[in-house]
Amino acid sequence: MASSKPFRFTIGPQKREFTMPSALVAAQSPAFQRLVNNRSFKEAQDQHSQLEHVDEKIFIRFIEFTYTGKYANINEDLRMAKIYGSTPMTPLKMSRQSRERFRPRMPCSSHWGRSLQKNSVLDHARVFVFADYWGVTRLAGLSLRLLGEELKVAAPERPMAREHIIDLVEYCFADARPPMLVILVTQYAAFKLPDLWMSGEFQDILRNSSDLSLGLVSSIVQARFSN
Repeated sequence: MASSKPFRFTIGPQKREFTMPSALVAAQSPAFQRLVNNRSFKEAQDQHSQLEHVDEKIFIRFIEFTYTGKYANINEDLRMAKIYGSTPMTPLKMSRQSRERFRPRMPCSSHWGRSLQKNSVLDHARVFVFADYWGVTRLAGLSLRLLGEELKVAAPERPMAREHIIDLVEYCFADARPPMLVILVTQYAAFKLPDLWMSGEFQDILRNSSDLSLGLVSSIVQARFSN
């Protein structure tokens, strides 16, 4: 790995460059292996790939994952109880599995008194979409698990948390997204529908997305008749 040739990435509209060992890139997935080693690709010949539509913050998380097997949560130690509270909201008769999946957890004491600076749920979703597209299965699994953990402690009855959840919903239905992500977010939105419905922006998304509307109805029906 140390003697591996460098592979350059030019990322995002700002064209920021990153260099990684080509063997490390190739080891992440079959898609990256072809990108780096298949000489019929210009990228393999030049040992350079330009990914204009990838956000550099997401790519940095990918790089961190390749070296450490994890990536930093942009909100590490920045949650606070006012936003990610511990009061369960159970508007639907959910199955035990669904209730456990989204039951809020008490944030650790270090989160108290600090403000939520960025939207971590959206961040994890974007990492998942990147990982799913490139077939980086371990990163996809990690980001989806972290997203689920964030949703467990989210309290969308709080305005800022509700805004972040709505951004996540909009992201999932603004374009074609991986089914696993869409299902997770749809089930969560159905579970927290009374809180999300308070937002005119959420209602607008619902009016404009038949897929979201159908998904919510399906989740509600399944939840009510699962027991």
